[in-house]
Amino acid sequence: MKALIKVGYACNENCSFCHTLDVRHIDGDSYEILAKIDRAAALGHTMVVFSGGEATIRPELFEWRRTPPRSAWTRGS
Repeated sequence: MKALIKVGYACNENCSFCHTLDVRHIDGDSYEILAKIDRAAALGHTMVVFSGGEATIRPELFEWRRTPPRSAWTRGS
């Protein structure tokens, strides 16, 4: 079961059709994201998908990936 976790709206692109230009400055707090990961695990999710803006520009991305119970996570693409 997959959990979709929104990490904020930050993005390094400037698409003309973007509907979130006015909220790009909003990013979720790293501790808030960690709490969402813990909650997803407690609810039985086996996969986490990070969404919102461009999640791969967040420096905490690798920290979030290492969050237990990583051994229980399913690797996806």
